[in-house]
Amino acid sequence: MSSTSVWKNNFTLSRIIISIIVSLAAINSANATLIDFEDRATGEILSDQYHDRGLLFSGAGNASGLIVTIPQYSTGFFGNTGPNILHMGARNEPTTITFVEPNTNKQTYANNISLLAGDGDIDLETFTISLFGLNGDNLFSQTYTTTNEGFLFEYAGNAASIQFTLAANSSSGASFDNFNYSLVTVVPEPATVLLFLVFAGLLMIRFRYSASTYNHRFYSIIF
Repeated sequence: MSSTSVWKNNFTLSRIIISIIVSLAAINSANATLIDFEDRATGEILSDQYHDRGLLFSGAGNASGLIVTIPQYSTGFFGNTGPNILHMGARNEPTTITFVEPNTNKQTYANNISLLAGDGDIDLETFTISLFGLNGDNLFSQTYTTTNEGFLFEYAGNAASIQFTLAANSSSGASFDNFNYSLVTVVPEPATVLLFLVFAGLLMIRFRYSASTYNHRFYSIIF
C-alpha cells in the first residue's frame, strides 16, 4: 500500500465519521407547526385529534380541552384568528398538552412555543402556564391575568409538556388560540450512539493497521 493510499483511506474514514455525525445531528431538527383549532367541531373535547402533529391532550374535568366557538359563553376575539378557541379547563382542573413523536406515544420535546391566551370578555382571567421536562421536572411556571385584549405567551426553550390551570379566584374562564411550536425528535438512543462509536473505532483500527503495515514494509526496505 502506498503512502498516497494510506492518506486517501484516512481521508475517507474522516468523511464517513463526519457524515454519520451530521446524520445524527439532523435527528434533532425541529419543524414549526401552527394549530388554530379551526378544523375541530364546537363542543369537541381534544385528546388525540392532533396525534399526527405530535400532540396529546389530557385534562382533569369536562371543560379541559373543550373547543369553544366565539361568541359562546360570552367569549370574544382577543387578537386570535378564531372563531374556534380552546378552553383551559374549569378552575383548578388543568389541561395538559404532551409533545410526542407523531403517531406514537413516545414523548419528545418542543421549543419556540407561543400562543394567544384570554377569552375576549371584560372580566379578568387568571391562570397559570407551566412547562415540564421529560422527567416531569418543572421548567417554568408563571401566573397571568388578562382582560379582553388577551396575552401573547412565548417560550423558546425545550419542553416535553405544557399545562394550563385556571385559578380558583379567576373572575372568568380562559382559553387560548394560535398555538405554535417546533417539534424536536428525541436524540438517538444510547445504544445507537454506542453502535456508532464501536463502528468508528473498528474503522480506525483497520486503517491504522493498514498504515502500520505499510510503514513496517517501508522501513524494512530501507534498512
